[in-house]
Amino acid sequence: MPAEGMIATCDRRRALGREDVGFLTWDHPMVTGAMELLLGAETGNCAFAILPTANDRTMLLEFIFVLEAIAAPHLHADRFLPPIPVQVVISHKLVDVTDAFCDDAWEVRLQKGSPYKLLENADIARRILPAMIGAATKLAEAKSATLRQTAQAEMHHLLGHEVQRLQMLQQVNDHVRPQEIKLAQAQQAELATALQQARLRLDSLRLIWKGPPEALR
Repeated sequence: MPAEGMIATCDRRRALGREDVGFLTWDHPMVTGAMELLLGAETGNCAFAILPTANDRTMLLEFIFVLEAIAAPHLHADRFLPPIPVQVVISHKLVDVTDAFCDDAWEVRLQKGSPYKLLENADIARRILPAMIGAATKLAEAKSATLRQTAQAEMHHLLGHEVQRLQMLQQVNDHVRPQEIKLAQAQQAELATALQQARLRLDSLRLIWKGPPEALR
C-alpha cells in the first residue's frame, strides 16, 4: 500500500478510464497478500459457542480439515484436487454427528459464551477432548481417502487418454517423439504420487456446548 493511500477498483473498464485508479485482480499483490494474511493468521482458528437446548447436555467439537496436494507447480495438481475443506462434528460420546450440522440453519441459533467452566474440568481437558480429536481425525482421514481416490480416477482418465492419443499418433506421424510420450507418462506418475500423498491439515475447530446456557455460569 503506498504511503499516500490509493483508490482501487475491480472494474476493468473503470480502471482503464482513470489512470489514478488501481485495478485489483485475484493476482494483484495486495489481494494475494491479504489472502495469505487471512489464511495464515491464527485469529479465528479456535472458537466456542453455545447451542441452547433445554433437555440436552452434549459437548460437540466441530473440525474443519483441509485436504491439499503438495506438488510441483508445473503439474497443476489443483486441476484434480484443489484444497478441499473436510468438516467433521463429533460428540463427547465419540459419535459422528456431522450430517446433523452440514447446513447453516443451526448457525443462527448459536450464542456467545465462555468455555472456561468446561475446560476447568480435568476429565474433559485431559481425556474427553483428546479422544474427540483422535476420533475426528480418523473420520476425516476416511473421508479424505475417498476424495483422493476420486481425484486419482479423474486424473488417470484424462492423462491416460492423452498418453493413448500420443501413442496412436506416433503410429501415423513420426513427428511425435518418444520423449513426448515418456514426459506425459512421467507427469501421470508424479501426479498419482502427489494425489495419493495429499495431506490432511487441521485448519480450525469450534467447541460447542449443546445444552442450557445457565449450566456454564
